[in-house]
This record gives sequence, structure tokens and C-alpha cells, in this order.
Amino acid sequence: MALTGTTLTAAVAPSDLTLPLTSTTGFLPGQPVRLDSEYCYVVSVPSTTSVVVRSRGAEGTTAESHRILTNVISGLASDFPVVPAGHVGQGTQATSEDDIQTIGANVAIIAVPTRNTTYIINKATALSATTLAAPTLAQNGLRLTFISTAAAAHVITGTTLFNNGITGVPWTTVTFAAFAGAGFTATAVNGLWDVNAIPIAAAVVLS
Repeated sequence: MALTGTTLTAAVAPSDLTLPLTSTTGFLPGQPVRLDSEYCYVVSVPSTTSVVVRSRGAEGTTAESHRILTNVISGLASDFPVVPAGHVGQGTQATSEDDIQTIGANVAIIAVPTRNTTYIINKATALSATTLAAPTLAQNGLRLTFISTAAAAHVITGTTLFNNGITGVPWTTVTFAAFAGAGFTATAVNGLWDVNAIPIAAAVVLS
């Protein structure tokens, strides 16, 4: 059986056990579910648009809040990556990898996470009114990657926070090219975000 993917139709809190989904096709009781980097297990499928899970934060992961349009994946346990030797669950495997967070709507403030994070932007229209917070000196080396899944010119603001490798003055906005796959990676350095990797030429514009 192949993995099945869908999305949340509303945000959920860490304590929510009913997950509102676009579709429950392929979701069966007993199967693991992954929301971004968090795992849980299906207890029941009461409707075509919701599943009930046993608990949140299974397999060594942490129960977290998830935004609307977060990617949700389910399937047989054997469909997921094999846990390497020395790891007690998917969660301990994930601690050495990027965290994953989905952005499906404008976010007033994207708080600086505690570990390297990949943000998947699922919003079909351009992200706006979304500000990335400044990192602290203690967060030097923290890496954030933003990737768009839609043909939308997303804009992320960080007032004079984006070092661009071109001018001596940090820039304020990152504007995505309007195609799927556009994105950038930034590293926290001395209270600023150094934009040091752009996957595709002209994928974003700094200003």
C-alpha cells in the first residue's frame, strides 16, 4: 500500500485528537499519521473529512500546533522510512534532520524555531503580511529553508534582517518568483538572516 497524502482544513492545537482533513481516503484505524514532523495513530475515521487519533506526539515526536493546509500523510507502518539502529522511533530519527512546518495562510510573526526548519508554503495565493522574527546571537548557525508549492509571489518581511551578499545594508523583504519550487535558505548570523542558498536562479528577489 502506498502512502496517502492530504491536508488539514483547519489549524489544530497539540491537544486536538480529531483532525479535520480534505479527504480521509486511504486512512485506516491503526495506521500511523504524520503531520509535518509529528507522528500519531488513527483510532477511527468518523467521516470523509476527519479522523480521530489515539494520542499526539507518538514515536518520540512532540505534539505541536499545525496550521491550515499542513501536509498529512498516512499508510502502513512499512511504508514509512525504516528506523535506523540506535534510534527508538521515528522521532529520534527526525531529531538529526530538519523540522518541517507548513504555512497555509498569512502568519503575523514566524517565531524563530529551536532547530533547523524547512517551511513548506502551501498557500495558493501570495503570502503577505508575514514577518520573520530576528534571531538572537545564541542562535548563530540556525538554518531556515522556505519552499513554495504554488505559483504565487509570496513575500516574507524582516525589516533590515536579510544579508544579501551584494550590498552592505541588510534588505527587508524576500519576494518569491511566482512558480512552484521557488524558495531560499537563510542562516542566522549575528542577529541577522544570511540568505545563502537559492535553489533556482532568480527564485526570489531581495529588496
